[in-house]
Amino acid sequence: MSPSSLFLAALLLLLAGSLLISPALSQSCTSPKPASRYARCTELPALNATLHYTAANSSFSFFFAAKPVSDGGWVALGVNPSGTGMAGAFALLAHKDPSGNTTAKPYNLTFNSKRTITQQSMPWPVANLTASDSGGVITISAAIKDLPKSMTRKLNLLWQAGPVESQSQMPLMHSPDSAQSSKLSLELSTGKGAAPAASPAAAPTSGNGNNSTIPTSPASVQSPTGTDAGGSSANRMANSILHALLVSVAGLLAI
Repeated sequence: MSPSSLFLAALLLLLAGSLLISPALSQSCTSPKPASRYARCTELPALNATLHYTAANSSFSFFFAAKPVSDGGWVALGVNPSGTGMAGAFALLAHKDPSGNTTAKPYNLTFNSKRTITQQSMPWPVANLTASDSGGVITISAAIKDLPKSMTRKLNLLWQAGPVESQSQMPLMHSPDSAQSSKLSLELSTGKGAAPAASPAAAPTSGNGNNSTIPTSPASVQSPTGTDAGGSSANRMANSILHALLVSVAGLLAI
């Protein structure tokens, strides 16, 4: 084999090796991109929402992005420690106020005759809670810490979007005709998720004070299209290119 053939074969092998790494490091989720780096990103199957996250040492750090249904509307990401629906869930809800400030606050989702939510701290420590508005997309980032062992492998997530009452600035129900309610059981180690069975729909009404109505209609969703950073489509493309490169290397070595 000539030196030039050896050099070309080595170059192709180096390129093939880089393809084994790059899909896991690329970020295939849609914008906006988080300032911090997360281990995985998932395109959630409703609301065009995106979730970047890192799960390690009983903590769940995330960057959630979704577009509100109206100007000044709210978006929320919730965690349910005991079920797959809204009842018993704790959510971080964010919206932009008339002054242009975007803030996120924790809420406890109760399921009683009034079907209301109450502004209340989560049962786990929440660090670095921030929210912002970027091009009409609201983002929420935080780190939920000291999760029980039962929640370190799988998280029951729900995310929603809806309008805000203009004077009280309290979150209101979304349109019952639209799929504005979504839920997902997310395997943290793999990034795979499945939509749990839908719960019966509820018909919320307006709330007062620190209590507010929030949508409780079920969602019909599928597993997320993205799993880890890079996604399955990127992996398939990389595998095809890798196969072609290895065939080329084998041909050069046979010369």
